[in-house]
Amino acid sequence: MPPLHDRLTLTREINRSGIATVWEGYDTSLDRKVLVKAIHPQYARDPELRTRFEREARAIARISHPNVVQIFDLEIDEDKLRLILEFVEGQTLSRLMKDRGKFPPQIAISIACSILEGLKAAHADGIIHRDLKPDNILISKKGETKITDFGLATLKDQPTVTMEGAVLGTPTYMSPEQALGTALSENTDLFTAGLILFEMLTGKRVIEGDSMREAFSNVVNYQPPDLSLHADCIPAFVIPLLGSLLAREPGNRLKSAAETYKALSKTTPVGVLPITKVEDYLTGSYVEEAVVFPPPESVILPVQEEKPREPEEAADEEAPEEQRAQHAGKHGNLHNWMPWLAGAFIVLSGFIIWYLLPPQKSSEPQTAPIDTTQVTDTLSLPETSVVAVPPESTRTDSEVVSIPDSKPQPRDTVKKPPVERKPEESPIEVFPGALGFLRVQCKPWARVYIADSLWGTTPLSGPLELTSGIHSIVLMNDEINQPISRLITILPDTTILLDIDLYDYVAKIRAVSVRPWADVYVDGTKEMRTPSNRVIFKPLGKHTITLEHPEFRPYTEEVLFEQGDPIYEIRVDLAQM
Repeated sequence: MPPLHDRLTLTREINRSGIATVWEGYDTSLDRKVLVKAIHPQYARDPELRTRFEREARAIARISHPNVVQIFDLEIDEDKLRLILEFVEGQTLSRLMKDRGKFPPQIAISIACSILEGLKAAHADGIIHRDLKPDNILISKKGETKITDFGLATLKDQPTVTMEGAVLGTPTYMSPEQALGTALSENTDLFTAGLILFEMLTGKRVIEGDSMREAFSNVVNYQPPDLSLHADCIPAFVIPLLGSLLAREPGNRLKSAAETYKALSKTTPVGVLPITKVEDYLTGSYVEEAVVFPPPESVILPVQEEKPREPEEAADEEAPEEQRAQHAGKHGNLHNWMPWLAGAFIVLSGFIIWYLLPPQKSSEPQTAPIDTTQVTDTLSLPETSVVAVPPESTRTDSEVVSIPDSKPQPRDTVKKPPVERKPEESPIEVFPGALGFLRVQCKPWARVYIADSLWGTTPLSGPLELTSGIHSIVLMNDEINQPISRLITILPDTTILLDIDLYDYVAKIRAVSVRPWADVYVDGTKEMRTPSNRVIFKPLGKHTITLEHPEFRPYTEEVLFEQGDPIYEIRVDLAQM
């Protein structure tokens, strides 16, 4: 079979982010459409992104299941990373839910069972998805359900590439343990599967928020919903199982995708619908059949272990009612006196502490403003460091620096005055789930990508809310057409200012004087024909510039471009070479 680059044709760009471009492609040797996910060339050398990309390839390649998007090939060389995937003709589950609202119960259950089948296969290979959401679930035109985008997947037998302090995932489909940065298990994916099933049945999300801060807060403080309030949408036979999936504590949820699939598939008398029924639903020809569902008590859920009880408590429960009344009377007086005894103890303890401790100078409390760290071209954050934050008691009014007020974006929150940070101050711990803020100022304008998602275009109307930890910020400008990436450390309740000149982070080439004329090639790719005043932008590093004219010998030179270099001007007279 010919090499991949000889048999692969890119036919249509589907999506472009700050890190990768997704294409519809065609494999001429195998005569089939494929999906091509290609990392931008300048990032192919980035060890972290390369590791994450190869991790995704390994994760998908280890799973062979009809409910998981299949990987066909992986192309890796020094400047190229491309993943060749199964092309699914259809739409995302997110798009389908937006178009249809709530689903008929049997359709929702059948799609959920297909998701569980895919998770069962992934978990059997030791893979936790970690970013399961409707956008990562594809519904084909034939009614098939396929899980995709394992870019954040955790492989149990591989070292993690997530930087310390970073919380990855989508807040509205994130489990409490994931938001809190604790250890994850298969139960994390099952919790999200429960969120998706709830949304398919009701047309509403369990976790919502008008901003990222609110959504994250709702995840951290999550309490299971009262499913009985949605009895008009959720069949009674599904409520016990869905309640188990949506439990806050992982130990109170169903134990595995296989167990969940088995229980969910038995909640409908006709079992899991064939994909032809889902196809009928997509085309509008589905007719919901009247069926008699089993009663809720017939749904078998795992038995939760009860906490051992004290012998006296157990004896009270087992004793006759008359004996329990006597027992209560015997201890009642003591119970009534307990609050008074506790209060007296606190007062006495406070007096003793006041008496024994030496007197201290009193001071009025000071209100500390939000901190700001500025990230510029001359003073940037270390790529894996945590920035120092002064304790609140050491801040003074002289440290306050003003930043112009502006109307916040939907993701934003109310801004407070920042303070300037001192380099010698000690660092603080970054708590997973806490939020900070990022202001972006750049020249020229740019689209701002974070975690491969577009957050806005500069100038932004206000700061962006981000979880504390280390984030990769990618800036894209159409003229430069080269993604500029910076690693930024976000601290809780802290505003970071990223001030950057994008022109300093790319190679700039201009043909100022080329006689008589020439085609200009950079690294073997034709860029333009002179005369032209256009500036050619390329990633930093070494590049080969070639000038070609049919009547003269080609002119070639290698140039090394570093950060901050001025425009490299080409001045060549080919007739004199």
